[in-house]
Order: sequence, then structure tokens, then C-alpha cells
Amino acid sequence: MKSEDFLKPQNRIFFIRKGNELFNKGDYSNAEKIFKLTRYIDGLIRLGDYYFFKKGNVLKALELYKFANYQKRIDEVSQIIAKIIKNWLKD
Repeated sequence: MKSEDFLKPQNRIFFIRKGNELFNKGDYSNAEKIFKLTRYIDGLIRLGDYYFFKKGNVLKALELYKFANYQKRIDEVSQIIAKIIKNWLKD
């Protein structure tokens, strides 16, 4: 059973709004918890983009993209990680 099955629709909307508020305030850790609990895909992708593009944390971004099942970005990040590993092996 998924997490959102435990939340009534109106409660899920409340929590998503709270998660968005936390995200906008820069409280990414708590926003992540709420987005995962509610399985809010758009929020998880935004968090992944934050970690990927602004923080350069490809592993954290990959984790969030995988949770959101965002295959396009999973493929992009995986290719970057593969290039990094290839470069390490050359050295």
C-alpha cells in the first residue's frame, strides 16, 4: 500500500502545500520528507533539479529522480556518472 493511500485527498493537498512552502524557504530536507510521504512527483523532480543543477550533487539528485520515476533525468545523470567513472579508470 502506498503512502498516499493513508492520506485523504484534502490532507494530501495540505501537506503538498506545506512541502512547497518549505521548499521555497530553503528547507529542502523537510520538503523532501513531505514530498516522499505524499509521493508528490513534481516536488521530487524540483528537489532533484535543485541538487543536480544548483548543488552539483548528482547522487542525491539521482535518488530523488528515481523516487519520482523520472526516467529522462535518470538517464542523463547516469550518463554523467558513467563518464566520471570512465575518467577515474583512465587515471
